[in-house]
This record gives sequence, structure tokens and C-alpha cells, in this order.
Amino acid sequence: SVSSGIQLGLASGGLAISQNWYDALDWLKENADKDSLIATWWDPGHIISGYTGLKAHADGAHCWYGDCIPYGHNTRIRDMGRLMSTSNETESIEIIKKYTHLTEEQCNEARKVHGDKMPPDACKDVTEVYILATNDLIGKYFWMSCFGSFDMKLWESTGGKKWKCDGMNFIQVPFSNFDKQGLPIYAQGGITVTLLQNGTQLLAVLNVPSQGVRNLLISDVVFYQNGQETHSEVNANNTLDGMIWIDPSFRSVIFMEPKIRDAVFTRMFFFNGEGLENFNLMYSNAEVRIFKVKF
Repeated sequence: SVSSGIQLGLASGGLAISQNWYDALDWLKENADKDSLIATWWDPGHIISGYTGLKAHADGAHCWYGDCIPYGHNTRIRDMGRLMSTSNETESIEIIKKYTHLTEEQCNEARKVHGDKMPPDACKDVTEVYILATNDLIGKYFWMSCFGSFDMKLWESTGGKKWKCDGMNFIQVPFSNFDKQGLPIYAQGGITVTLLQNGTQLLAVLNVPSQGVRNLLISDVVFYQNGQETHSEVNANNTLDGMIWIDPSFRSVIFMEPKIRDAVFTRMFFFNGEGLENFNLMYSNAEVRIFKVKF
């Protein structure tokens, strides 16, 4: 199930939702307090608010310039990108905190803009915050990490003509063939990953000749035996810091640079929040993980 969810997420581009999404949203409708805030990347914001009746962090249409107070759409997606792509959990918590309370001045400003359209309880403090880590964000991670590191000063000083960010990708490499020793080889786009077995350890050798990378062992390999997650950690002279995550079906591997491997999103989706102290996993299926924030 998780294998299928990963594959679907890497190829995801539309806004149609699956039964897994409906099941997750039903869980929110049944369990989240009515004054909860639901936060994730902006794409499904309309669906979240429309289906559950709960507050969405951003949705891409109702938070345009001057519409969302005190933070417009660009600020919201920049914050959410940073929350997910940082490796600093404390930073993530501080980002989301600022969306849990409106001052009286901010509330009055919003009423001037929206008038009677603004719900009477819109300024109530948020009582709970839930973060959705979903499989489609694997394929969208470049933009999430890009906005999270976006150089706004450069953008504004050049009138939007220049921009800079540290956008990164999960690098998926599909299964290619077996070598003469029967070892699985994954290859695509000039990247080759070969799996080796050393006793009980599973090792991964990376080759990217165009970048001068030849026969480097990846420092961390994650694979699954009988449904149980297993890590093979390597410390040798020819080791590259990073992670190879092996799809449980062995149909593909995903290479993660250290910044991606250590990101809050990676720990949420791939490892169910392992090692995170303030994000508690409340619901999970192949495509959606729901975490409740503990302040």
C-alpha cells in the first residue's frame, strides 16, 4: 500500500483526491475541534476547508494580496515550505504558532476588508493545529523547499526579475536489471544505484559519472523486511552522506541529500514522525499522515 502511495505521489500533478484522502478528511471532521487549523501545502486548501468546514492555512485563491490578514498567500506558502523543509523542529513550531492568534487590531483590519463576509467567529483563537504530510508532496518537494528558502529581498529589490532559492528534489531511480551476480541495479538519467549485501547489511553504491561520483557508498540505507523498517549505516572512506530509501516493493529507490533526509517532512511522511517531539501522529494511510501539533 505504501509502495503504491509513493509511486502515485511522485507522479502526482492534479487536484483530484482518492479514497485515502476522503478517509483522512473524514477523520478530521470527526476528531478535530471546530476551531482547529489544518495546515499543509496550499494546493488542497479549498478541498480541506470545503469538505471539513475547518480553517485551512492557505488555499491559493482566498489568500491573495490584501485578502488574507495578517499574512498574504506568498507569506503563507513561504512559511509552510519552510516548516516542512527545515530540519529544525523548533523553527517549525514557531512558524505555525503565529497562525493561532489574531490581535484585536488585526481582526479589525480584516473586518474593514471583508465586512459581512467575514464569519463572526473568524477571530477566535485556534484551539488545535493539524499538519498533513501527504504523498503528493514528494513530487512537489522542489517548490516546497524553494519557497521555504526563497530570497524575498532579492526578488523585491529587482522588481521580481531575479529570484534565488535552495529547491531540492527527492531523486527517484527505478529498477533497471540484475547484474551477473544477481544484484539489483537501479538506473535513470545518468544515475546508477547498485544494491550489495554484506552479511546482514544492505549497501547502496552510487554512480553519477557526469558529476564525478564513482562507486560511492551511501551512508544510510533504509529497507523493509517483513514490513519492519531496517537501517544499514556505513562509515567508510568512500562514503557519501545521504540516504537511499528502498521502496518496499523494490520497484525503485529514492536518494535523499542530507537536507532532504533530515527535513521535517521526510521524518513525517517516510518515518511517521520518528524523532519529532512536537508532532504527534494521529492518523495514517498510504497517502496521508495527520499530525497534531503539541505546543
